[in-house]
Amino acid sequence: MNEDRIKDAIVIPASEAEYSRGVGVDLENRLEVTRVNADGMIVSLAPGGFVTFRMPEEVNGRYDVSVRVSATLAQTSSQPFLFSVNGEMPWAAPVDCLPAAWSPAHIDERIPGMDAALASACTEEKIADNFPLHAGDVLQIRTGFGANAAELAGEAFPGIAALVLLPHEPRVPAGKDPLSGKKILWLGSSVTYGAQAAGHFSMVEAMRERHPGLICEKYAVCGTTLANTSADSYPARLRQIPEWKHPDLVVVQLSTNDAVQGKILGRISEGNAPMDETTIAGAIEAIILDIRERFHCPVVFYTGTWFDCELYREMTELLPAIQKKWGIGIIDLFHDAEMCRVIGTPQYERYMHDPIHPFRAGYAEWWTPVIDLYLTRFLQDGTQTMEP
Repeated sequence: MNEDRIKDAIVIPASEAEYSRGVGVDLENRLEVTRVNADGMIVSLAPGGFVTFRMPEEVNGRYDVSVRVSATLAQTSSQPFLFSVNGEMPWAAPVDCLPAAWSPAHIDERIPGMDAALASACTEEKIADNFPLHAGDVLQIRTGFGANAAELAGEAFPGIAALVLLPHEPRVPAGKDPLSGKKILWLGSSVTYGAQAAGHFSMVEAMRERHPGLICEKYAVCGTTLANTSADSYPARLRQIPEWKHPDLVVVQLSTNDAVQGKILGRISEGNAPMDETTIAGAIEAIILDIRERFHCPVVFYTGTWFDCELYREMTELLPAIQKKWGIGIIDLFHDAEMCRVIGTPQYERYMHDPIHPFRAGYAEWWTPVIDLYLTRFLQDGTQTMEP
C-alpha cells in the first residue's frame, strides 16, 4: 500500500458509532452486555445486533472500504456480518479473523500467555471496492453467521474497532499469469472454509499463494447445505453476494453436509420447469441460474476426495447430467484415480484430518494442484475435462 493512500485514509473509530445493546459472547467466552471496551472496540455483539457508522463531512467519493475487527475465540464462518448503506439491500463480504490460541476452533496446542494478545489483535478486512460514499451516509454492520461451538457460551462474533476508507486503487494484473487480475468467488461450507487446517487455510488461500494477482473471496459457513432448507444454505447466502462483485468465475463446493444430513437428492428439472431448491439437484440448478442471471459468469463445482458415502457418490454422479444441461465445469476429486491411490497410505494421514476435511498440507500439496490446473485451463479456453 503506497504512503499517499495511507495518508489519505479516513478512519472512523467504533467509539463514534451507534450500536445495539444485547447480550453476546465477549473475548473471554463470557456472556455480557454489548459494550465499548477500554480499547474503543465494540465487543460482545449479540445475534441480530448492529453497529452504525455515519460518514463525516470529509467523505465524498469512491473508496475501498474495510472494517477493522478483533481476533475471535473461534470462527466457523467467513460471513459473520452483513453490510448495508442508507438502509438499502444488505450484502455479504468475507471477514475471516484469526482465532485466539485457546479457541475450540484452533487445532494447535494452547500457547501460554498468547490468549490476551491474540484476542485483542485487530485485522482489516475489505468489504467493498470502489464504493461510493458521501457525508451523512449511514453504513450499518449487522451480525450474520457467527461462530458456533459446544465450548462457546453462545454464538460469537468479532469485535468491531473501526471503519477504514481508502481512496480506490485499481488492481494491476501482474506478469503473464493467466489468472492475474481475475476474480473468483468461492461458495461452500467447512471444506471451503478450511475448518480443520491451521489458520483456516483452504484451497482459496492456496490459490492466492500460487497466483498473487488473483482475487479470491471465500463465502463459507461450516455445516451448511446446498439444499435450501435454512437461512444459511448455499442458495440463500449466494443471494447475499451483490451483483457489483463482478466475478470472472464462481466455484461451488459439492457439500458433504447434504449427504451426511440425508437431504433429498431430487432430480434435474426438465427445460424451464420450476426447481425444488429443498432438494440437492434443485438447489444446484438454482445456484447455477442465479449466478448466470446476476453475475453473467461461468460456474465450476468441485467435489471432495473419495469417502465411503453412498448419497455423496450419487451426488457426484448427478453432476455430469447437470453439466450437459448447464455447461458447468466439474472438478471431480472423488473419482480421480491418481488421488484415490493416496487413500490408505501414510501420506493420506498427513493430508486429511478425517475422510472429509483436509489439513493445510492436504490443501496445498494434494487438492490445490489439481484444482489450479483445471481452473487455469477452464478460464483460458473453457476446457471442462480433467484429462491432461
